[in-house]
Amino acid sequence: MTVGGVAVLVPLLLVPGAPLRLLAQAAEPRTDGSRGVREWVALAGAAVRPLARWTTGAVVGVLAAWVFVFTPVLRWIVTDAAGREAGIALLLATGLVLVSAVLNARPGRRSAVTAALPALAWAACGVVLVAGSGLLLADWYGAMGWSTPAIDDQRAGGAVLLGTAAVPLAVLAIVQLVRPRDRGASPTRPVDEDRYRAMLDRALTRRGR
Repeated sequence: MTVGGVAVLVPLLLVPGAPLRLLAQAAEPRTDGSRGVREWVALAGAAVRPLARWTTGAVVGVLAAWVFVFTPVLRWIVTDAAGREAGIALLLATGLVLVSAVLNARPGRRSAVTAALPALAWAACGVVLVAGSGLLLADWYGAMGWSTPAIDDQRAGGAVLLGTAAVPLAVLAIVQLVRPRDRGASPTRPVDEDRYRAMLDRALTRRGR
């Protein structure tokens, strides 16, 4: 299943790269009262920042595992073209909320629990798919006419789900639990951000000469 990759692996690579933060720091601020790239990024960041709390991340992560596998949402994603596009976007959004909540929290039990609860939820989904005898969307997958039984493909998908969602989140939870705390740094502000800003200011100064 690509569900795990979109919901976990992609956000795990995207969030630490902080593309919006880099864009906001690289863009020149407007001085005429209008809104440019930097101002819009700041506005969007302020709007979604409340979603990056550890409680919100844990709840979103657990609900995503259940909603996208065991509710009618799965049929919409599988059988409808618009549903597939919307499903990818929603999975990516839920993953970004979850990973942001984990990485923005200080290392310790709280951030570890934020990652561990969705890991358990995805693991439960994967185990059900691997060990279960019932075929999800039997009327759809059963009519595919594949050379191998559809239930075998579902079990393989469950194993992939375990490897791409549950295992990475479990590893992230362990890392956050054993990672030493930096009490002098803000969880949402890297310690080298001032150095990066100074580098950008020097580059802009050289370009303006």
